[in-house]
Amino acid sequence: VEVAILDAKGKIVRHLAAGLLGKNAPRPFKKNSLAQELIWDGDDDAGKPAKGGPFRVRVNLGLKARLHKIIGWSGQKPGQVNGFVSGPDGTFYVIHSDTLYWHRRTWLISAFNRKGEYLRQVFPGPANLPAEKRKGWPRIALDDGGEVPAIFHLLPRTTYPGAVFSDRVFPLATRDGRLIILSGPGYTTIKKPDFRGGRRLLILGADGSVGANFLGPEIRPKIGGFGHIALSPDEKYVYATGFVSTWYRETAKGPCNVVYRVALDGSEKSRILIGELYKTAAGKAGLKDPQGIATDADGNIYVSDFGNDRIAVFKPDGSYLDEIKIKHPDVVQVSRKTGAIYVMQLKARSKPFADPHWYSLGYNWQPTRVVKFGSLAEKNRKAEFANPLKSPYGGGAFLALDDSGERPILWLSGLRFKVGPVLQIVDRGEKFELLGTPIDEAAGKQEGNFLGLTGDVTVTGEKVISRHPALGMHTNTSYVYSAETGEYTGTFIPKQADGKVENMWSLLYGEMVAGADGNLYCHAANNVIRRYDPEGKQVPFASVGKNSIAGFWHGHSRGAGMFIDRTGTIYIPAGLGNRKLNDMKVKVIGPDGKTRNECAVHVQNARMGGIAVDREGNIYVGAQAVPKGPRIPKWFAGKLPADGKAHHPSYDYMQYATIFKFPPTGGKIVLDPQGDYTAIAQYKRKSVSVKNALWTKRLGYIGSHGPELGCHCETTRFDIDE
Repeated sequence: VEVAILDAKGKIVRHLAAGLLGKNAPRPFKKNSLAQELIWDGDDDAGKPAKGGPFRVRVNLGLKARLHKIIGWSGQKPGQVNGFVSGPDGTFYVIHSDTLYWHRRTWLISAFNRKGEYLRQVFPGPANLPAEKRKGWPRIALDDGGEVPAIFHLLPRTTYPGAVFSDRVFPLATRDGRLIILSGPGYTTIKKPDFRGGRRLLILGADGSVGANFLGPEIRPKIGGFGHIALSPDEKYVYATGFVSTWYRETAKGPCNVVYRVALDGSEKSRILIGELYKTAAGKAGLKDPQGIATDADGNIYVSDFGNDRIAVFKPDGSYLDEIKIKHPDVVQVSRKTGAIYVMQLKARSKPFADPHWYSLGYNWQPTRVVKFGSLAEKNRKAEFANPLKSPYGGGAFLALDDSGERPILWLSGLRFKVGPVLQIVDRGEKFELLGTPIDEAAGKQEGNFLGLTGDVTVTGEKVISRHPALGMHTNTSYVYSAETGEYTGTFIPKQADGKVENMWSLLYGEMVAGADGNLYCHAANNVIRRYDPEGKQVPFASVGKNSIAGFWHGHSRGAGMFIDRTGTIYIPAGLGNRKLNDMKVKVIGPDGKTRNECAVHVQNARMGGIAVDREGNIYVGAQAVPKGPRIPKWFAGKLPADGKAHHPSYDYMQYATIFKFPPTGGKIVLDPQGDYTAIAQYKRKSVSVKNALWTKRLGYIGSHGPELGCHCETTRFDIDE
């Protein structure tokens, strides 16, 4: 039941009551009764006399949540490209990703047609896959008879075991409808990754299905480098190269200088087919820093021998056949129809292998051009296509060949740093012709602005406002949608007092929250809270005469949340300094900007995530403090899939935190060697006691810097339904 008071225009002025009737009916309903009588005192939700009458009462029965629409999403807007492949039928599969913070990356795989039109998502697969099509995608059985996918690794947000990719991925597509992906190196943007033994092949159905053999054969344990792979013509074997010595970078030996061969069905173990491990060679003797790899119709193996400035060609048995000279070759593709050879050339690497930035796309993977050679028998250069995107930094250098049509089509991306377009060029024989950017062009036919990975979403009045990820945000512009229809309506741009656009650095690393008073509040890493109206105009605090007040350190990137009630009173967790999260105090700030309470709730050594306050002044906080004993919630006990060597998914389910409800008089979570809770804020877990809590509920995920997940800054947010 929901009861509301509406004004003459039909807008709600008072949310009078809502909830499920029965033994637990919330106030002001009577318990254990279907007969109800409510009295309205004439006030609005802010506690002031209601205006805008005449008024009427609305009673809703049997309410339930249902999907209305999805706001701001489009399959035509992939994130940063990390690799792609064109399938035998011309379907174009793109591995793309985005980061909220640098240490975490979310990967997706999307399928497009040759026109660049979105077809479907392949990874993660659809939720309605029948059981026989997801044997390699573990589920957790719930007590109510339902089931959900297991979360295997929170940092890349994957529900697949071992599904950690990298900034450069070179997938393969088979004739029988499978995608083959090389798992990532130990050095990725993911800390403590969930690798299942080492570098291995991951096998997906192109329709999103996940077979029992998803974790395919292992190539080599703990080996670094991005890695390139190629299929034999009969699709029984995979050849792999582009590796470097270390899982991470310590005690680096450098490039492996070999090509591995592995049976795709796992019937044969991986073995070195070409070269000698860590031995630098040239000519017929071997390889020097090999990168891209491809095969022709006869099964010959083409290797981009980067250090020797050549494409080295070997017979299927690994013996030397021939070579083509070209400086700094990387990705190589060979037409099975014509024998034409397409090579992506790079600039010379600016960072040596032992440098921390060796893996950085901006420094070492900067494409200059694509070169076509007629064939191995006809080695002359037939055509070139120079990188048209002027950028001082690289973007990854990706090249795929679509040989399914009348003329060969090449897909190119990674031509500049960060998110860049995916180009399509056609091979006209003696020249390349740029066809355009099909994915972007198809997106242009749609209406509205579409979101990438989003940091904050907040609602004020009739607006839904999104904010881009805080770390790495290059603009303050946020997209605005109608809360009623979900349609794109424009942008939200914070303004200075003189009406000019706010300096982006003043809002970097923070978060944006809508107050119940209708204003927007930004909490930035420089310890400042800023207040704006829904149009982006500054709303000054009376005590200081400007829209910013300082003294609210929170940590790194997004902090612990903040809550603003209908009067404009601010409740905000604040630390003693930047990134000092071990001693947090919930401060209460009046609408005028003056501090009313320096410490309404005191939290020690428990990472905080989320805060809300109800009309009675009770304070709800989320914190990484849980009762001592088994840290995995009891409802998951005995139901999780088996851990990998890095203890995923167990470590991830240990990150379930707690919501604490404290009265208006406040409370504490404080260090206590004899305490019955265990908590962590950064690095070390310690015992704490909880003082004056009205109740606690094990709920919500709060990661922390520590031995289980590594570097982690994201925390939970929650809200209350009044």
